Amino acid sequence: EKKRVRMGLEKIPHVVKIFPSAANFLLFRVKSNSKEIYRAIAKAGVVIRYRGDNHGCSECLRATVGRPKDNDTFLEKLKQVIADVVSK
Repeated sequence: EKKRVRMGLEKIPHVVKIFPSAANFLLFRVKSNSKEIYRAIAKAGVVIRYRGDNHGCSECLRATVGRPKDNDTFLEKLKQVIADVVSK
C-alpha cells in the first residue's frame, strides 16, 4: 500500500520530493505553501503532519499510510487542496 501511495504522490506536480521510508508513513516536500496545505487538508477532515519547522524539512508534510480507502481519500483531498491553495 505504501508503494501505491508513493506512486500517487509522484503523480502530483506540486510534490517535488518523497523521502525514503522504512516506516508506515511518507515524508514529502511540496513546491510551496506547505503550512497552508496542511491547514486546508485538516479542515477537509484528513490528518497529516506539518514538518516544515524541522531541520532540513522545509515545505515538508508527513502522511501515515493507512487502509486503501483512507489512502484514496488522502490523495484525492491533497490534490484538491493543492489546487485550491496554489490558485490563490
